[in-house]
Amino acid sequence: SGPTATHREGPTRIVASTRDDAMPAFAPDGHSIAFASDRTGTLEIWLARPDGSGVVQVTALGKGWSRAPAWSPEGRTLAFGHWADPGRLDGPLWDLYTVATAGGPPHRLTDSPNAEAFPSWSRDGRSIVFLRADENGASAVRMPAAGGAARPLARAGAFAPKESPDGRFVFFPRDKTIWRMPVAGGD
Repeated sequence: SGPTATHREGPTRIVASTRDDAMPAFAPDGHSIAFASDRTGTLEIWLARPDGSGVVQVTALGKGWSRAPAWSPEGRTLAFGHWADPGRLDGPLWDLYTVATAGGPPHRLTDSPNAEAFPSWSRDGRSIVFLRADENGASAVRMPAAGGAARPLARAGAFAPKESPDGRFVFFPRDKTIWRMPVAGGD
């Protein structure tokens, strides 16, 4: 038997401001959406209920761009990329941060001249996979969620890596195709 007919509606605006709202990410329990918004004048991370109510600001870094929020598996922490000075290309670019969804100051995970962004949590919540762009190009990198040494997983254009739900592989787009590799690294 084929798919059943369902009632279809057009798009409905749920979170709106006079500024830009982008990059939504659903919490694992489906009860919240994290997103980036520049409604305060700089891109910060915000939360809302799926119906658009209960909008609250999670970060207040006050300058730069915070984007691409990613939920930890238990839903209490967000990882995100932040570029402190988008007007400068000669200094540090994107760095990774985490922040508790209940509030509190963001915790900086990386501090390098490379661009480190597009985080994705491991299934067990103990590590974060992300994009690192440096003089050698884009690579997929893994580091402990609490911070520490980062370990390269894949090079040559591994953009926006994501760990599979079963924790066995890292998937990433490269050369207009989707690639996968073992989560421990290798071919």
